[in-house]
Amino acid sequence: MIKAVLLSGFLGAGKTTLLQRLLDGRERTGVIINEFGDIHMDGALVRKEGIEMAELSNGSIFCACIKDNFVDALIEMSGKDLNVLFIEASGLADPSNMPTIMEGLAGKLGGRLSYLGSICVVDANAVLPLMDVLPAISAQLAYSKQVIVNKVDLVSESQLLQIEEAIREIAPEAAITAATYCRVDTAAMLAAMEQQADGPEGRETSNTYESRPVVFYLTCKEPVGREQLEAFLRDITPEAYRIKGFAPTDRGMIQVSVSGDQIVLDPAPAGNLENRIAVITRTGMRAMSAITAAIESNGLKGSICV
Repeated sequence: MIKAVLLSGFLGAGKTTLLQRLLDGRERTGVIINEFGDIHMDGALVRKEGIEMAELSNGSIFCACIKDNFVDALIEMSGKDLNVLFIEASGLADPSNMPTIMEGLAGKLGGRLSYLGSICVVDANAVLPLMDVLPAISAQLAYSKQVIVNKVDLVSESQLLQIEEAIREIAPEAAITAATYCRVDTAAMLAAMEQQADGPEGRETSNTYESRPVVFYLTCKEPVGREQLEAFLRDITPEAYRIKGFAPTDRGMIQVSVSGDQIVLDPAPAGNLENRIAVITRTGMRAMSAITAAIESNGLKGSICV
């Protein structure tokens, strides 16, 4: 039987880093990656030989907009020779209806796939204020068996205690692990999930077509200065939930990852990567105005287009 494990967590919390650790040295593994936009950055970072992969984009797998595609992917993966299936949900996913989806699929899966539960990754530096304004984050925690409080190097001990108390109010039965760069004992975590009781019953998700964030896509027409790119990103960060993608610069192809006020520009991995950056926004057209102004003020007119 294939064990299915959901990975949830807000945009930039560290889900892809966790997925990379879960895949390390593991054989007969399947992955379903869900992203709001149509840039398959996470897939490019975890794709490796021997991994069965499906990528679902332009919506949440829990929303009616692409839920049918998710169901089809689960059925297809259940027919493969796998030990485990990891499902990386998009950062704004509300997985409240995951138990309902699995119950509805029971007849079609024929006992070939069993849902083990969810691991939720939270960004210690950002989670508390976000919990107050984004219901999806509370839902991600409520439906998790394991919670990784990531990036604890960015907070104090008292802040960490406050975060753990807030998590326990929402998910009293979940095991909580503090980490940096999602350095956890993944084997022990998965083994513990086997012993934990199932979570709450399914309910309606808050993910709807109307509630989807607005995503803008940026393309570099030519290599841009790394410092210019960083300054541009810093200017538009206040209007974005998350910024990620790949861009050509004067120092080669760069992997762009922006979460909160953290801007990370690393050398891109080898491969045929798409020259595009996705900006997942809070404010729609106001974000568009900020992007246009930042292109102009950082001398990137003609170099970056939307």
